[in-house]
Amino acid sequence: MPSTALLKRDWQKQHVYMIQYPRCRVLPNLSPWSLKLETWLRMADIPFTNINNEFKKFSSKGQVPFVELNGRQIADSNIIIDTLKQEFGKGDMDSSDPKDQSLVRAYTALAEDHLTWAMFAMRWKMDRFNFVLTDDGFGRYFGTGMKKRLNHFMIKRMNKKLVAGRANAQGMGRHSSDELHEIAKETLKSMCIFLGDKPYFGGDRPTTLDATMFGHLAGLVYIPTPNGLLTKYVKETYPNLCQFMERIKEKPLPNLSPWSLKLETWLRMAEIPFTNINNEFKIFSSKGQVPFIELNGRQIADSNIIIETLKHEFGKENMDPTDPKEQSLARAFTALAEDHLTWAMFAMRSKTGGFNFTLTDDGWGRYHGTGMKRRFTQFMLKRMSKRLVTDRANAQGMGRHSPDELHEIAKEALKSMCIFLGDKPYFGGDRATTLDATMFGHLASLIYIPTPNGVPNLFQLLTKYVKETYPNLGQFVERIKEKYWPDWEETCSTMNMNTHHKKE
Repeated sequence: MPSTALLKRDWQKQHVYMIQYPRCRVLPNLSPWSLKLETWLRMADIPFTNINNEFKKFSSKGQVPFVELNGRQIADSNIIIDTLKQEFGKGDMDSSDPKDQSLVRAYTALAEDHLTWAMFAMRWKMDRFNFVLTDDGFGRYFGTGMKKRLNHFMIKRMNKKLVAGRANAQGMGRHSSDELHEIAKETLKSMCIFLGDKPYFGGDRPTTLDATMFGHLAGLVYIPTPNGLLTKYVKETYPNLCQFMERIKEKPLPNLSPWSLKLETWLRMAEIPFTNINNEFKIFSSKGQVPFIELNGRQIADSNIIIETLKHEFGKENMDPTDPKEQSLARAFTALAEDHLTWAMFAMRSKTGGFNFTLTDDGWGRYHGTGMKRRFTQFMLKRMSKRLVTDRANAQGMGRHSPDELHEIAKEALKSMCIFLGDKPYFGGDRATTLDATMFGHLASLIYIPTPNGVPNLFQLLTKYVKETYPNLGQFVERIKEKYWPDWEETCSTMNMNTHHKKE
């Protein structure tokens, strides 16, 4: 029932409590407004806690989602966002140009007041929103037996009131299914044209409009539609919309260093107990390397030397093949990944501004402080990047090539990896080996690190090669991620270096 009484009585100051419907399997939340708001909170890096409304807790306006902040209830996703921008100083997330603001308002209305209501009306006419009653929707929360039947009856009544009745009042509910299909199709076409080849609706960085679009497009991509045609339009006819969805959904890497990601992946594969320690950008091994480990009072550096040492210490030699031919192949493809592809990528990023990502909050920016401290830290990191990346890439040789030449070098390396992997699940065959940890560490950055603005087409093409031209590589990365990084989302969202990766 609508209420102004606080649900969180023991609230923390400047902490947002978001009340929304329970989670479901295909989307974090079936409500596009809830998904929009939670996406925005994540973009803005505002601390928040979700509270399940249990299908019966609503704001004083009768709306979900709503938030509680500093003992105050705020409803309506747009009002919530505007209020939080002011409270947390997030006004710079969006453009201050009046023309840009007018476009944002227009496309927000197109998503929230046009497309979503067309979809609501169409789903009601074609399948009565039966999906929400399944276990992939909200079905698991409805109990069993008589309780489940009663809950289904009540939900169907609520759907009729909330969806059919309001869709008729709004106007979309008065159209036929075919008419609604054409309305939605033309709306998607308009969104596709406006997005164009930009990575985000807001341009080069995600804005509030992107959170809105993600929240309202997600239902088309991730929830089965009655006839599947609109989902097909998003994925095939207007592919930039689907690419945008994946871009928002994907998280960056748990570690931007491919050698660190390789080593932690191997430790997870080998099931060796370990604890991560933050080097705070100033703690290095005696060789000047990161990562390094400490074991039994001894420091060991270099990811390959570390792995060989740990194999011996923990009896993990059987992880890798004993056949000399297979060992020689593993060594050759390790060199292709570590000494060829990754240095080509480093050189290309250094030439096109690709390392600017490390200075953002999705990279390492959140560790750089604010104000003068942030500016000084980032100045020092840029100097360090030049020494560590540009100068070393030149010394290694890759840094002397042009971006176009580096693109061809990387493309050919990926092609060789694709051919070697073939239709095997892992580079090592039927089971994951050290080579697979290496390949994962060095391929993941192509998929999960945002492409630079300097020469975006080159990087977008390489990402496309991994995902489409050489799809077995993209499938391999997902396979490793799913099996050995079940805490990927948690690690990237919380920046916790020691999440529990052994899920029950």
